[in-house]
Amino acid sequence: SMKEAIGDMPIEVIQSTSDEGKGICRHVRKDLGVHHSPDLFHIQREIVKATGVVLASNRRKAEKAMEKASLEIEKHREEQKAYLNGKPRPGRPPAFEKRIDAALDKERECSASLETARSHQECVKKAVQGISEAYHPYDLETGASRSAEDVFSSLEKHFSKIEDTVSEASLPARCFKRIEKAKRVVVDMIATRASCKTQRIECFFGF
Repeated sequence: SMKEAIGDMPIEVIQSTSDEGKGICRHVRKDLGVHHSPDLFHIQREIVKATGVVLASNRRKAEKAMEKASLEIEKHREEQKAYLNGKPRPGRPPAFEKRIDAALDKERECSASLETARSHQECVKKAVQGISEAYHPYDLETGASRSAEDVFSSLEKHFSKIEDTVSEASLPARCFKRIEKAKRVVVDMIATRASCKTQRIECFFGF
């Protein structure tokens, strides 16, 4: 155990950082009696695993649909050009303009879908980065100390953004479950920030 490893050395374990393995967490909380701090990497990885593959797949599908729509426009224009440059034919000419307009509408629709797919990826990416910045004892721009309330507010905002994006993108239920798994440790994340502030005060006053 950790206590045996420390032995008589003048070391006090005040906190442990790791993944959410049940054995590790139980040892830290029960045997050592100290605070367990969630590992930011594993939180972010859980979110990326929940969203990364599916959102990337949605983007690739949108890109292929966009490419197909553009080729369809070119095809109708080439057919129109060939018809106009060819020998006159009896009967009413094909409705090339109507076909081209329909293909253009489809291209605009695909373009909007592609932009949405890209936006979903970017939103989750920024939110994951935001979680990293939120889980910091100091404001990265001003250097001011951040309260547990500030950290909670920031984390809640970024997780909400991820959940909204996942919902808007209609990702499968398994994706929501992974995000919920990552979100469950927010309480411990807040406790970590509060613990850090207490430790700084104790160090300052020499407790």
